[in-house]
Amino acid sequence: NDSLDVLIYPEVGMDHFTYFLAYRRLANVQASFWGHPVTSGMEHTVDYFISSNLFHIHNKRHEENKFIEELYYMNGLTTYFEKPEHVEIDDSFIIDTVGKTFNEHHFSYENNAKMFQNKDYRIYACLQTLYKLTPHFDKVILGILEKDEKGVIVLLKNPNIYYAKRTKQRLEKYIANGSYLKRIVFFDLLAKEDFLKLAKLSDVALDPFPFGGGVSSLEILSTGTPIIVLPTQTSVLQLTLGFYTV
Repeated sequence: NDSLDVLIYPEVGMDHFTYFLAYRRLANVQASFWGHPVTSGMEHTVDYFISSNLFHIHNKRHEENKFIEELYYMNGLTTYFEKPEHVEIDDSFIIDTVGKTFNEHHFSYENNAKMFQNKDYRIYACLQTLYKLTPHFDKVILGILEKDEKGVIVLLKNPNIYYAKRTKQRLEKYIANGSYLKRIVFFDLLAKEDFLKLAKLSDVALDPFPFGGGVSSLEILSTGTPIIVLPTQTSVLQLTLGFYTV
C-alpha cells in the first residue's frame, strides 16, 4: 500500500547504485530521463524513456527501435538549466593555467600568453570525457591538424590520467606525425570557472561522435563559443543539435 505510483530516474547507467536499483520494480510506473542518452536495456523495470522532439532527427519508428522503453516525447529542453555565471579571461588564467599547460607540451611558456592573446593559433576544443572519443573521431582530429596549420586540439584529462594516457597513445599510433602531435594538448581537470574560461577562449568546440555532449554542451554554449556537431554520425540522442534549435 505504500508503494510509489511513479518513479523517475534522472539517468540510468552513469551511477552504479542507480543502475542496479533500476532493476527493481519500486513503483507502478518507472521512467528514465535523458541524463544518460541511451536505452537502459531494462525491459521489465523501466517503462518509459523521457526525451524531446528536439533530440531526434529520424522518424519515430527508427528512433523507437533504439529503445527498449516506450519513448515519451516532450517539447523544448524538457528541463530547466540555470545559466552559468559570466566569466572573463584574465591574464592569470592565460599565464598560470593555459601557459603552464602548453609549456608542459613543449610550447614556449613566454610565448603562450602572447600566442593566445593575439590569437596566433586557432583552438579546437573537445571538452568531453575521453571515453567519448573513439578511433572513428580520431580521423576528425587528424583532418583538422592536416588542413589547419595553426590549429591546436585541446582535450581534458577527464575522467582521469589513465584515460588521458591511453588516448594519447592511441593518437600517437594513428597520427604518427610529430609536428601534428605537438598540437594536441591535454589539460588537467579544471574547476567549473576555469572550464568555462577555456571554453570561451576556444575558437570552436567539437562535439564527439557517436556519443556527444549534454550538460557540458549547454555550459560551452553559454560562453558564446560555437559547437560543431555531426548529427548523422551521432547514434545517441541529438542533445547538442537540440540545444541549437531552442
